[in-house]
Parts: sequence; C-alpha cells; structure tokens
Amino acid sequence: MELYRQQHPDWTAQAIRQAFAPLARAGLERGYQEACQVLRQLNVYTPAVAGQLQGLLLLTQRLFEERLQIA
Repeated sequence: MELYRQQHPDWTAQAIRQAFAPLARAGLERGYQEACQVLRQLNVYTPAVAGQLQGLLLLTQRLFEERLQIA
C-alpha cells in the first residue's frame, strides 16, 4: 500500500485500500495456487498438506482483511 500512497498522494486512505485490496487478494490466491501446483509436481501434495495450505490461506486472508480495517 505504501507504493499507492507514494504514487497517489492526493488519494484518501480509504481510496488507497479500495485500489490495493483486490490486487493483494488476487496475489494471495495466485500464490496459494502456485504452491499447490509445485507440491503436486513434487508428489508431496497430500490431504494433510492441502488442509494446512488451505488453513494458511484462510488465516492470511483474515489477517489481511483485519489489517485493511485498521489501516
């Protein structure tokens, strides 16, 4: 978000969050998908690993949403 602040000094904090949030959410999802793909290629993508990754994704998403509320 800091880059958005620098590039758009006239934007409000709310406008910056609204512009940044979709990109950040997409990045989290893309990273999750790529991690799953790599683990499948390595033949280590077990149900336990899948559950752990899914949990990590959900936790990260929740923390991100909380951060947006505070910022």
